[in-house]
Amino acid sequence: MLAPCMSWAEGSVPAEYPPAVAVTKVESVAQSCGVGEADLVGSWRVRGEGGFFETFRLAIESGERTFGSWLHERPDTSGTWTYAACRLVIVPRDGSGEPFVYDVLGLRDGRLRLRDADDARVVTYGRVRH
Repeated sequence: MLAPCMSWAEGSVPAEYPPAVAVTKVESVAQSCGVGEADLVGSWRVRGEGGFFETFRLAIESGERTFGSWLHERPDTSGTWTYAACRLVIVPRDGSGEPFVYDVLGLRDGRLRLRDADDARVVTYGRVRH
C-alpha cells in the first residue's frame, strides 16, 4: 500500500515508488490552486504594490500562448507563456532576460494571486474588463 502523498517532503517521492506516483503527485498539486489555464487568459492589472508588471495580457492565438505587458499604458514586454502545476512561466520574446516565474496561489472574485518564485513576494492582479 502506498503512503499518503501528504506525508512526503515537498518535491520528493520515495525511491521505491514508480515514476507514475510522482506524476500523480504533480497532478494533485496542479489542482490545489484551483486555477486552470483558461482562467488565466485575459488582461490583468496590479492591485496594490509590488507587481513587476503594471498591466499584462495572457492570450492563446492560433495555438500560441502570447504575453504582452504595458507600463503607463505603453507596450513594455512581449513574449510567450506556459502554465503547469500551478506555475506560470513568462518568457520574454526578445531574449532580454530570464523568464518570469510565478506560483499561482489562487483566483477569487476576479483577483489573481501570484507568488514570485525568485523572492517569494505575493502580488495581486485584478481582471481588466473591456
